[in-house]
Amino acid sequence: MVYFARNADSMLGALREGLKSCDVTSHDYIIFCHDDIEILNNKEYFNAIIDSKLSDRMTGFIGCAGTAIVTKDINWFACSRKHNSGGGMVYHGKDYKSMYPTSYGAVKNVVTLDGVFLAATGKVFNGINLTAPKSWVSKWHHYDTFLTLQTHVQKKINRIAPLSIRHESGGDYNKDYVSDIPRVARSFNKYLPASQQNQDF
Repeated sequence: MVYFARNADSMLGALREGLKSCDVTSHDYIIFCHDDIEILNNKEYFNAIIDSKLSDRMTGFIGCAGTAIVTKDINWFACSRKHNSGGGMVYHGKDYKSMYPTSYGAVKNVVTLDGVFLAATGKVFNGINLTAPKSWVSKWHHYDTFLTLQTHVQKKINRIAPLSIRHESGGDYNKDYVSDIPRVARSFNKYLPASQQNQDF
């Protein structure tokens, strides 16, 4: 089932709306993603990857890029560059002719994932808070940190999966995103810095 959330009040509001509308059970696989992506894997390979990762009860979220170290800088990309802790890859571009690969590092276990594509079981979604703190100003940013850092704190493993995804845009770190970084850091203050060991993925 595909659910398009339109005119939601926030990114997490769209997620809550979708979960409720789809009557999600604990065994369902849920993909929360942007509307400007394209899956480049064939169906069989894509489904096999998703199943192999989410069938492991220790898995929190899976995604296509992220960082194994998160500090009060919060932004997964900034942390990955500063600490050489990034992993995964995304194709960027408006079409096949213009797309190019952006590599962040090897496939690995991470603390937080890029919110362009997040997958987890219904049980994982049901076990975390889906409403951001009221102190956060932006309603459209930091949801990926909020979701995936919660599962990391729960000792679940967030994993980068070897998926091929084309993302039409390159992301937008606007002034609202930047202004909320210290607020997000304060929300997770006692868990930062956070790091993930990578014995397996």
